[in-house]
Amino acid sequence: MRYSVDRHRIPADREEDTQLSEVLEAIRASEGRMYKKAGPIIRAELLQQLTARGWPGEVALSSGSDTTITSLRNRTGLCLQTGNFARVYADLLKLQHLYVGGRIDRAILVTWGADAAVELGENLANAKRVTRELKLFSNVLPTPMYLVSIEE
Repeated sequence: MRYSVDRHRIPADREEDTQLSEVLEAIRASEGRMYKKAGPIIRAELLQQLTARGWPGEVALSSGSDTTITSLRNRTGLCLQTGNFARVYADLLKLQHLYVGGRIDRAILVTWGADAAVELGENLANAKRVTRELKLFSNVLPTPMYLVSIEE
């Protein structure tokens, strides 16, 4: 699968870190095909690829909490948002909570590219819209973040 990477509050001259490299390797290794309603299948394959690269499963925001993110490794929070766009705001809030609380130094948010989102379904999270929201809310979202867009 193809992808692109944008940065939110991460300097352009900063080298790509190991955790981002692992996520990008997982995307490249995935063989999912884009067609209507294939999102859950592609997500499951991506999660398998991430697990194979050492990313643990879901991580709770705090002890006893049912609120989770996709994974957390080496102070990098990961959210794989392949569902409805409304859930993006919850992921941004969860990543912000972990950053302000000192549990992560940066985040990776993986979502669909705009064309892929249209191909897969209706009102799915997509990087074009997330980028707009990150700019709009940049004064309240200081979390350094890589935004990874899965293309086709």
